[in-house]
Amino acid sequence: MSNTNLINTEIFKQSWNLLEGKWTNVISFFIVFCIISLVSEEIILFFSNDDFSFNLLLIISICFSLLLRIGLYKFFLNVARNENYSFEDLWIGFKGKNIHKRIGAMVLLYIIILIGLFIFIIPGIFFYVRLCLVPFFLADKKELSVLDTLDLSYNTTRGKEWKILVFFLKSIIILALSFLCLLVGFLWAFPCVMTSFAIFYDDLCNDPSNIISSNEDMYENS
Repeated sequence: MSNTNLINTEIFKQSWNLLEGKWTNVISFFIVFCIISLVSEEIILFFSNDDFSFNLLLIISICFSLLLRIGLYKFFLNVARNENYSFEDLWIGFKGKNIHKRIGAMVLLYIIILIGLFIFIIPGIFFYVRLCLVPFFLADKKELSVLDTLDLSYNTTRGKEWKILVFFLKSIIILALSFLCLLVGFLWAFPCVMTSFAIFYDDLCNDPSNIISSNEDMYENS
């Protein structure tokens, strides 16, 4: 039975059990990710001498961060699948010929969410829920176009909005409680949440209803 029917408590327990014996590597990876992200932001302040250089470095830093985030998702996807994982996963977004498509998909994702939030909070939340799988698809399926990636996430999450929203709310609660441990708990909570998210992603993709919906769409377009 798919974990989408047992979401929340069970999926987090499954994630925690899956991480047993892997905590050192997973936490080390997360720390390295945070350090690289912070360094890339500090470079902007250090090397920018005028508005032009600042804006240029800002664009480069944003693109770098977006690609780095794809590597973060790839790492925890491998962890969730019990596949080989390493620090090299962090650079998966920088490999291949489709770097511009990955950046384009991530930028378009955040633009859609920001527009939704600007118009009204609820549309922004709706689009975030429906498009939340975009980074996973970019890490997992490298040959997709920008629009195909967003479309795939939108269709995969169809009819599962409440389950995804509840998952996010519980994840936020877990991360918030981890801050009560002087931020140390966050080193365990974040990997647990990301691994849970990766498990949830696989369950959503393997849901038979998605296969049926895809076949129906193909039939309608034929």
